[in-house]
Amino acid sequence: MLRILLVEDNIEILENTSEILTLSGFTVFTASSAKQGLRIAHDQQLDVIITDVVMPDVDGWQMAQDLRGDQRTAHIPIIFLTAHTEEIYRERARALGVADYVVKPFTSRQLIQTLQSYM
Repeated sequence: MLRILLVEDNIEILENTSEILTLSGFTVFTASSAKQGLRIAHDQQLDVIITDVVMPDVDGWQMAQDLRGDQRTAHIPIIFLTAHTEEIYRERARALGVADYVVKPFTSRQLIQTLQSYM
C-alpha cells in the first residue's frame, strides 16, 4: 500500500482524513503545518503527498515549490486539497508540478479513487 504524507492545518480534517486513509489500508504520516510536513517528507520514504493549500506558516504553493526543488522529494506526486475551484488555481498547480487537485469538501471515495491512480 501507499505511504502517504497528509498535511492539513485543520486538525479535524487532518484526523478524519487520516483515519479514513488508515482504515483503507494506507500508511499515513500526518503534519499540521507545511514546515512539519517538509521535515517528514525528507525523513520518510513516501509515495504520495497530500497537502492543503491555505495554511498559516508556509502555504501549499510554497511547500510544492520546496518539494520540487529538492532532489530527495522532487519525484513524489503531490495532491492538493483545496476549496479553490477556479481554473487559474488548477493551472498554477500544474505549473508547479502538482499531480492532482481534490476540491473540498470531498468524499472519502473521491480521495481514495484519486490515490488509486498512484498504486
